[in-house]
Amino acid sequence: MTPNETFSFLEKAHILPTTKYDWRPFTATAIYVETPGNRFVYRLDLTARTVTVFKADPRNELSEHFTPDHTINLTPAQMALLQQPGEPVLQ
Repeated sequence: MTPNETFSFLEKAHILPTTKYDWRPFTATAIYVETPGNRFVYRLDLTARTVTVFKADPRNELSEHFTPDHTINLTPAQMALLQQPGEPVLQ
């Protein structure tokens, strides 16, 4: 997957924040998301069917240290979004 495909999936699956945010690629299956006052990394694991959310240290804006915040188990409906008709199957 590309970072854009990862972002598109997380957006369609309603996993990203509902507040205003900016995002940028982090790895092929992870994106960095910044909201007012918080920084996160969302990592998609298709094998485990989960999204792990990591949160940055709020005391240091320059810190690249992220710790696990929570894990989201993907539902069958969310997994089906990866195989929408007319789109390639993502792996």
